[in-house]
Amino acid sequence: MGVLQLQREVRVPRFLWDLHGQRASVGELGGVYAGGVVLAALSMGVGASQLAGLAVWRVALVALVALDICGGVLANLAPGTRSYWGAQGRGMRAAFLALHVVHPALLGVALGGGWPALGALFGWMLAASAVVASVPPPRRRITAMALALGGALVLRGVFAPGALVETLGTLYLVKLVYGFGGTERPGTSDPSRPG
Repeated sequence: MGVLQLQREVRVPRFLWDLHGQRASVGELGGVYAGGVVLAALSMGVGASQLAGLAVWRVALVALVALDICGGVLANLAPGTRSYWGAQGRGMRAAFLALHVVHPALLGVALGGGWPALGALFGWMLAASAVVASVPPPRRRITAMALALGGALVLRGVFAPGALVETLGTLYLVKLVYGFGGTERPGTSDPSRPG
């Protein structure tokens, strides 16, 4: 496929707007899905010792969560997704964040525990996202990254949940606090965005 084909914008089906916005390039879509699969596979590899001995359904559930988190990290950095969510109201954005309790919950079910770390991960994400939303746009992305990485360090340092949860937890925070929380409303100034 040539460069021009990868740059070609396409209309995204309505049921995928939450993931990709209304328009995206073929390259962005391919990058999100291919990159998400690669990141999920790497995450599963990093956490292989935590997966050893688990029932197949539990490993499959972790894989599903990993695919959603890893694809979401990349999708939330894509211009179409950022533009779509930047135009949504606070209530819609808050609901979207709250729905992401499903990731820690499913990981807890799949791994058979780890609830304090997973609960703290979700709580940190919500609190950090609220802080990011209150910061003026010129400093929002920097604040979001600091809080996402700070949460990852707290997860590792305080809870030490193992490589799999640490890896997916870090990606979860980058996805939601930085990638999603750092989005700007159209027409606002965000000097960290290229071009």
